[in-house]
Amino acid sequence: MVDLTSFARTASDRAVSMTLVAIFNEDSKTPRVLADSEDYLAYTLKNGRTVRLVARSNNMKGSLRAHEKPIHALQFVNYRSNVAASASASEFFVWVVTNDNAAGADPTTSPLTVRLYFTLRDERTICRFCFFINLAVGTPDLLVLYDRKVAVLESSRLIRECTSAPVEASLAKDSRELRELTAAVGPGTLCGVNNAGWFAFTTEATLVVACTLRNRGTPAWPACEEAAIKGLELLDAPGPEGPAMLFAASDSTVFQWRLTGQSAPVRLRRLRFGRGLVALLSAKNTLAIFNRDHQLALVEGKEKDGKEELAATIYPIRAEVKPGSVCFSRLARYGCVLVDAHSQIEMYQFALEPAGEKERGGNSIPIPIPTPTPLSDPAILSVTSKGAVASPPTRAGLSGKSASPGSVILNNLMQQVQRGNLRIAQKTPETANGDSGLKKSPPRKESPATTEPAAKRAAGTADKGARALLQNTALPKPINGPLAAALYESEETVRREVDGLSSSCKNINEILRLSPDQLARDHEQLLSLALEAQMTALQNVGATLASPDRGGEAEAFNSLAIMKLIRPIAQDIAKGVTHGIRDTLRGELDDALRSTLSKSLRESQLAAAKKRIDHTLNECCAFFSSEVQQRLQLFAERELGDVFAKINTSMGELTEANQSLREALKEIMNTNAAGEICALREELSELKSTLRARGVNSVATDGILPEGRSSPEAIFVIVRGLIDQGKPSDALEYLLMAKQPLCILRFLSQVEDQVYSAIIADPKIAGSVWTGLILQICKPEVSDSIEDTEYAAELILDILSEHSDILKSRTAKTQQMISDLRHFIIRSKTQITNHVSLSTLRDLEKSIQ
Repeated sequence: MVDLTSFARTASDRAVSMTLVAIFNEDSKTPRVLADSEDYLAYTLKNGRTVRLVARSNNMKGSLRAHEKPIHALQFVNYRSNVAASASASEFFVWVVTNDNAAGADPTTSPLTVRLYFTLRDERTICRFCFFINLAVGTPDLLVLYDRKVAVLESSRLIRECTSAPVEASLAKDSRELRELTAAVGPGTLCGVNNAGWFAFTTEATLVVACTLRNRGTPAWPACEEAAIKGLELLDAPGPEGPAMLFAASDSTVFQWRLTGQSAPVRLRRLRFGRGLVALLSAKNTLAIFNRDHQLALVEGKEKDGKEELAATIYPIRAEVKPGSVCFSRLARYGCVLVDAHSQIEMYQFALEPAGEKERGGNSIPIPIPTPTPLSDPAILSVTSKGAVASPPTRAGLSGKSASPGSVILNNLMQQVQRGNLRIAQKTPETANGDSGLKKSPPRKESPATTEPAAKRAAGTADKGARALLQNTALPKPINGPLAAALYESEETVRREVDGLSSSCKNINEILRLSPDQLARDHEQLLSLALEAQMTALQNVGATLASPDRGGEAEAFNSLAIMKLIRPIAQDIAKGVTHGIRDTLRGELDDALRSTLSKSLRESQLAAAKKRIDHTLNECCAFFSSEVQQRLQLFAERELGDVFAKINTSMGELTEANQSLREALKEIMNTNAAGEICALREELSELKSTLRARGVNSVATDGILPEGRSSPEAIFVIVRGLIDQGKPSDALEYLLMAKQPLCILRFLSQVEDQVYSAIIADPKIAGSVWTGLILQICKPEVSDSIEDTEYAAELILDILSEHSDILKSRTAKTQQMISDLRHFIIRSKTQITNHVSLSTLRDLEKSIQ
C-alpha cells in the first residue's frame, strides 16, 4: 500500500495556473459534459442538448444542435484531432468542427463550422464509447458498449463514405461484435483503451475484462478486491500488443495491474490518496487521480533496469470535481484539466518537471516486473527455482563455477538417461485465434505508421540477439476465403514450432556447456572414493592375516604388498569408470544432437517452403495487378470513345441550334423589339420606385405594411433573399412588419440547421427585434395547432438562451413580453401532453422568473 499524500512530491502554487473558459448566469441541474483537444474546447449548455465549441486560438464559437435529448458522453478522437463523437439516449453522432474564417476575423460574427459525418439509425443507446487506433488497418475506430454487447464500429470507413449529406450507419452492418457481456450496459459501466490494442471494460460492478482483437475470450476478475469500481484507465504501452498497465479505482483505493496476455493479470501495488477518490483519468502514460480534498495527483510509470518505477506529484485544485464533468490532457511540459465548477468552467494548467529532474529528485517505487514461468526440463527447474524463475536459464543463472548446481544437473541427467526418458520441454505461448469466422476478420494492412517488427514471443528469449519469428509483412493479406485461414494457421504453427526449437536449443547448449567441467569433477571424486575403499579393504585383510610376533617386518611387507596391489587395480578402476561414463554420455548426447539436427532441418525446410509461398504470392499479385490494369485501360478507352462520339454529336446539334437562334435574334433586332423592351424596362423601374416610396412612407407613418396582406410564399421569397444577402436582421424586421406569426414559425422551421443557428446566435440583431418576434409568437392564434405551439416554445427557449439580456430590460415592451409569455405557457400546458415539450415549457418558465 502506497500513500500518495506522504510519498508524492507537492508542487508549488506557481506550477498551477487557472483560466476561466465560460461563466453562466445560473447553475445547471445536471453536470455538464466536457471535452478538449489541441484547438477546441467543448461543453454542453444548460439544456444538455446543445454542445458549445470554443476555439483556443481566437475564442470563436460554434454550436452542435443535432441532439434532441440530453448528452451523456462527448469525446474527441485524440488531442490532435478536430473530429469528435457525442451520444445521448437513442442518438449517436460523429462530427467535425472547423474554423474556416480568416485569422483576423471577429469572433462574435464568425462562428465555427460543424459538419456531421454519420449517425446511427438504430434506436439503441450507446452508454460508453472510446476511440482507438485499429492496429490491423492503422486507422481510428470506435469501441461502443450497448445493451449486452461490446462492438467495434468502423468509423474511419464511414467518414470516408461521407461526401455531402451525413451517412446513416447501422450497428448490424457497420460494426463487428467483440464479445457478449453478462449484464446490461448502464450509466455505471466503464471502458478504456490504449495504443497497444488493449481494451478494458466492466462487466459488473466489481468485475473487469481486459482483451485485444486477437485474444477476446479472457475471463473477468475483481480488480478492486470485491469493491465497486468507480474508475478504469489503461496507460499507453511501448509497443503493439505489449504489456499494459491497468488502473482500477474504488471509493478509497487505486489498484495497479500488469497485463501481458500470456498469463493472469498481476497486481503490482495499491495507492491511497486523501480522504476519498472522486475521478480517475489518464493521458498517454500519465494517470490523474482527483480526491475529495481538492487535490490532483499525477502519477507516471516507467521501466528502468527491469523494474517498474512510479513517480507522483500533487497539485492543488480550487474547484470541486464531479465524476463525468472533468477531462485531462497531457503534453511534454505541461498538463491541462478542464473542470465544471457549477456556475463557470475553469481550466487548470500544471507545469510538469523535465524527465532529468524527475530522475534526480522525484520519489519512485521500484517493483520487479513479474514474468510468466515457462515449462522447462525438471532438472533445470529444480536448479533455478531458488533464483531466476525466468525461462530459459541464462549464463548468469547457471554458472559452471559452482559445484552443487552442476552435480544436480549431472545426476538428474544420468537418471533420465538410465530410464530412457530424456525430455526437453518447451513452452508454447498462449495465443488466440481472433475471430472464429473469416467474414468477421478485418483485412490486415501494413502501413509505415503502424507496422512494427514481430514481437519476440518465445518465453525463453533472455538476450537481445534472439532470432525473430518467420513472417512476411510485405505481402498483401487476403480479406477472406480458405487461403486466408490456411496462411493464418500456418503462421501460428510455424511460430510455435520455432519458439519450441529455440527453447530446446538453449537448454541443450547450457547442458553441453556445463557437462565437461562436471564430468571432470565427478571423475576425480569417483577415483578418490575407489582408492579409499580399496585401501580400507586391504588394511582390514592385512590386519587379520598378520600375527603379533612378526613385528615391524610384517608391517613393512604388508605396506609394500598393498602398494603393489593397489596401483594396477586403481588404474583399471579409473579407466573403466572413465570409459563407461564417456560412452554413456556420448551415446545419449548423440541422440540429442540428432534430434536437434532433424528439428533444425525441418525448420530450414519450413523456411524454404515459406519463401516459395511468398514468391508465388508475389508473382500472383503482380500478374493479377497487370491483368487488372490492362483490362481497365481497355475498358476506359472503349468507354471514352463512346463518350467522345456522343459529345461530338451533341456539339453539332448545339452548333445548329445556336445558328438558328442567331438568325432569330437578327430578325428580332430588325423589327426594333429591343428598343421597345428597353422602354418597357424603364417604365417598370419607375413604377417600382414609386410603389417602394409609397410603401416606405406608409410603414414609416403607420408602422404597418401597405394595404393588402402578402401571401406567405411572397414573404418567404423576400426574407430568403435578405438572408442570402447577409441581412438576417432586415429579414426578421420584414417578418415582423408582415404581422403573420404563423409565417414566422413556418419560415424558421423550414430553413437549414446552420442558417437557423446563425440567425439565433447573430449578435447584430437588436433586442427590440427579438422582443417583437416573441410578442407575435405568443399570440393566441398560434395555439390553434399543437405542433405550432411545441415549435413556438422551443424557438422562444432558444432565443432566450442566446439573448438572455433582453429579459433584464425594464421597458414597458419587455414587461408586456413577459406577461404574454406567462399566458402562453398557461395555454400551452393545457394542450401539450408530450413530456419533452412539457420539459421545454418548464425551462422557459424558469428562465422568465
